[in-house]
Amino acid sequence: MGKNNLKRKNFLVSEYLEFMSNEVFNKYGSIIKNYIKEKPGIYALYKDNKLVYVGLASDMLNRLKMHRIDRHSEKWDRFSIYLTIDSEHLRELEALLLRVVMPKSNFQTSKFTKAENLERRLKADIKEYQKKEREYLFKGNIIDEEEIADEVTTGGRTPILEKYIKKFRNGLKIRMEYKKQIYTARIKKNGKIHLKGKVFTSPSLAAAEISGHAMDGWHWWKYEKTPGHWVKLDELRK
Repeated sequence: MGKNNLKRKNFLVSEYLEFMSNEVFNKYGSIIKNYIKEKPGIYALYKDNKLVYVGLASDMLNRLKMHRIDRHSEKWDRFSIYLTIDSEHLRELEALLLRVVMPKSNFQTSKFTKAENLERRLKADIKEYQKKEREYLFKGNIIDEEEIADEVTTGGRTPILEKYIKKFRNGLKIRMEYKKQIYTARIKKNGKIHLKGKVFTSPSLAAAEISGHAMDGWHWWKYEKTPGHWVKLDELRK
């Protein structure tokens, strides 16, 4: 085992957000989703500064979304998220549990070894998100929360479809009808869209290449979900 792997396993908590308003999650959940990805961790829900729920799940984002509509929906107004490396280090786990069960005023009684507090990064990303949102608005472009969030958190380097295309072994053929003409393209395994000899990182950019103006590519492009049954590309996000 290399030295880098040994160093990486010297701590449990890798990143965290503490005592954030549920309004942050409601409006900028797409940014937070890119922080979480598929990492394991623990989360806590609070109401009036009191802990009301603790959950341990590898898919925290979907759990938090469910808590907006289930029996816990009226019971929380703030949340904390702690992303973990593994569960081997009891000292780190003890610090994590202390942070979860204690009120906010006592959060500083325990320390994480090498964890990154994501709050500063989140504030910067929200600022950049709002800037790009205005740019999209004044340019007349279609505003897609997830596309803007991906652009902000990855710098536009990661194709937005990459996370949805994994289950398709050979990529995915898509088509779009515009002004009574059918256009076809292919999404590669890396999420990049190949169309007319060009490569695009989002369905909206690929659609705009055809129309010459801003379009919501998630709804214009379709893929063959079952033989002969073409559905909107947006189905992949559901």
